[in-house]
Amino acid sequence: MSSVPKVCWDADVLITILKGDDPDRIVEELVALREAVLAFDAGRLVVVVPTTIFGEVLEPIDDEELTARFDGVLKRSNVVVQPITAEVSLLAGRVRKAVTAPAGS
Repeated sequence: MSSVPKVCWDADVLITILKGDDPDRIVEELVALREAVLAFDAGRLVVVVPTTIFGEVLEPIDDEELTARFDGVLKRSNVVVQPITAEVSLLAGRVRKAVTAPAGS
């Protein structure tokens, strides 16, 4: 599995995938996510998720079927649940802030 590409999916991505849609995402994002899911399902992609994802995904999902699907995803052999240290969490916050900052700020 070492030659298989790795991507990190956060809670927003997983919720979009589990629900199958997100009205706040542009079409190109949804198409890219669907392609990534196909690669993941075929074993051509390893998904890394942070340990913080459990509460972040389960809190907004009030649906037993989606919860079961989430559990199934986490049990897949091509999913790596990565512990998050304080240092990594701070870096992730800085990256998110930089990526989501309005243009020119």
